[in-house]
Parts: sequence; C-alpha cells; structure tokens
Amino acid sequence: MTMEYLFLDTETYSAADLKKVGSYAYAEHPSTEVLICSYAVDDEPVQVWDCTDGSRMPEDLRKALRLQRHKAKLVMANGLLFDRLIMRNVWDIEIDPRDILDTMVLAFRHSLPGSLEAQCEVLQVQEDNAKDKKGKALIQRFCKPTPKNYKVRRYDQHAPAGWADFIRYAKSDISAMREYGGAKRTLRWAGRGFQPQNLARGYFSGEELEQGIDMLLKGRAHWLYDVSKLTASTVRGCIIPTEGNKLVVADYSNVEGRGLAWAAGEETALATFEAGLDIYCVTAGKMFGLEPDFIKQNRKELRQIGKACELGLGYGGGVAAFLTFAKNLGLDLYAMARR
Repeated sequence: MTMEYLFLDTETYSAADLKKVGSYAYAEHPSTEVLICSYAVDDEPVQVWDCTDGSRMPEDLRKALRLQRHKAKLVMANGLLFDRLIMRNVWDIEIDPRDILDTMVLAFRHSLPGSLEAQCEVLQVQEDNAKDKKGKALIQRFCKPTPKNYKVRRYDQHAPAGWADFIRYAKSDISAMREYGGAKRTLRWAGRGFQPQNLARGYFSGEELEQGIDMLLKGRAHWLYDVSKLTASTVRGCIIPTEGNKLVVADYSNVEGRGLAWAAGEETALATFEAGLDIYCVTAGKMFGLEPDFIKQNRKELRQIGKACELGLGYGGGVAAFLTFAKNLGLDLYAMARR
C-alpha cells in the first residue's frame, strides 16, 4: 500500500466545553470520545467509521496510519490543535506535527478564512463537494450534553433522527478538504498576528525622528508630536537581526496592480509595467500634470495619492475604498487640498 495523502477528520463528544477549556483540556477530559472518524487515502472513496457501534478501528485505517509516519502527509482541518490531540489522548496514537497538512493553517497563510465552510464559500466550491451547512445543528445535538432540564443527557446513534445526516456531514469534511487542497490560490504571502509586511512606513525620519524618540523616552513627546504617528515611525526599527545575521527584505513588485491590470485588460497600465515605470507615479502625474520622475524625486506624497487610486479604486472599489486606502497610507487629503 502506497499513498501520498491520508485525509482524516473526527467528530467527538465530551462533557467539557471546548470554547471554555481549550483543545488540550478538552482532549484530555475523561468523557471525551470519538463518535465518527471519516477518512480517505489519496483519491479513493471516503470511508466512515462509526466508533459508537463497538467496532474496532478498520484495518485499512490502522494500516494507513502506520504507513503514514514520515512517509505521507496527514491532511486535517485544524488537525494540529484538535484532531492530533484527540488521537493522542483517545486512541493513544501520536502524530508528528511535521507530518500534518492543516487546512486551517494553509488558509491563514493565504488570507483565507480558517473554517472549511467559509473556505468553500470563498472558493465557490460546488455544493456536492462543500461542507454540509447543517453541521452546526448536528454538532449541537450529538457532540454536547443536552441542557440540564432534559431527561436524556445525550443523544447518540440510538436517536435515529439526524444520525444518518451526521454521518453524511462527517463525509463532507473530507470532500471539502480535498477540494480546498486542489484549489487555485494566489500564493501571495500573508500574515496573522504579527504582520511585518503591514508595518507602518513611518511619518518621521532622520534628526526629527531621533528627537522624537528622545522626547518619547522622557515622557514629553506629546509636547511637539502626534504620539501615535511618532510611535508608528519607530516600529520597523525595533526588528533587529541577531548578531552575525542581517535582514533581507523582499517584496513582490506591485502584485495587486499587475493582477488588476491583467484581469481588466488595461493595456495602458500593462504597457507601464512592461516599460519598468512606477505605476503610482505615472497615475499621480496624470492627475496633477507633473512628470512621473519629478513626483518620484520631489513629491513622494503625491505618489501615495497615485497608490491610493490604483489600489483603492480597483477590484470594484469606490470613493469609500479610496478614502480608506488614503487613511491607511497616512495621507491627510484635506490638508493636501488646502496646499
């Protein structure tokens, strides 16, 4: 048996509240059990193991998990911080995190939502392959204890209403993971949490910035500076390489603008890129009747106007998007208009 990917998902029950206690405590809680395990090897049909019927782990799944170690990738949705812990504490099976492809992590890396359901909507996955939207109600019914005023403390496979739907829902997770894994993506880097690519460029530099930092340390910066702009100007300088190393900064050259021009068939903009010109300076030059080179060398604030126009007015953006981009770029449009 050879394989490249093992897709796996678990549906669980526990008296512990996952949102309140967290995934580690949830997985370790004595009441936690696996209700359903859905899995598939590469492109083979999706299999479902109903763990509540007293049966042992299917031999093909057991064999796949044994062969997977360091030889194939285990594809799971939030597998690193949930399914891996469940498998360790309920099945006593340890999975090396390096062997896991977590669709949630992959999604965040590409600025997509983490949940499979939301990913399917964003990527316009066909309904047959998308995650079943009935899932939340089914999870509420079978994966959690009933309210205290109910006579039955939990529903299981003996409550036929909904159990067959729950099985189908478990299978849909695998279909959704497969579809996401093969989806076309831009491959542009994104950040979550600390985002160095989005750090402010800063509003002050040189002696003015040094003076501002000195006054900031003495608690007097508010006398002469807008403190929020001053502190924003210091953030990038806080990233310092360790001794013996250096920072190497790389960036895609106007990937949004190039993609927009190509998608819209804007030949003028494409010609600007082909000529190696700065599209932001060219746009600003047309707006203000100035040469692009003059703007680049002497009027950098006007280049930012051009940038706000190119990015804020593209991809269906309008006036509101332009104003938002201008604000994010630190532009005071009213002050510039008065000048």
